[in-house]
Amino acid sequence: MNKNLLSLLFQRNYLKWTDGKVEALGVWFYIDCEESKKKNYAEKVPKAEDILNNWRNKRLTLIGKTTVIKPLAPSQFVYVLSSTMSCSNLLKETNNLLFNFL
Repeated sequence: MNKNLLSLLFQRNYLKWTDGKVEALGVWFYIDCEESKKKNYAEKVPKAEDILNNWRNKRLTLIGKTTVIKPLAPSQFVYVLSSTMSCSNLLKETNNLLFNFL
C-alpha cells in the first residue's frame, strides 16, 4: 500500500503514518513488505546461530541434537513469521542452518 492510500483509509481516525518503520511487540513493520521480512529475519538469524553454536561442541547424539533444535532455534522465528509474510528464500536459509547443525 502506498502512503496516500493509507492516509485516505485512516483519515477519520487521525492516524499518521511515518515514512520509516514502526516496531510493535518486537516486530518491525515497513511500508515495503520485503524490507520488513529482511529486517525481522536478519535480527533472528544471528540469535539462532549463537544458540546452535553453543551446543555444537557438546558431543550430542542425533537425538540430542534434535532435542536441542526443536525448542530452541525455531522459537526465534515462529513469532516473527506468524506476524509477517514468509519468503521461500528465508525458509530455505533457516532449514540449511538447522540441517548444518545436524
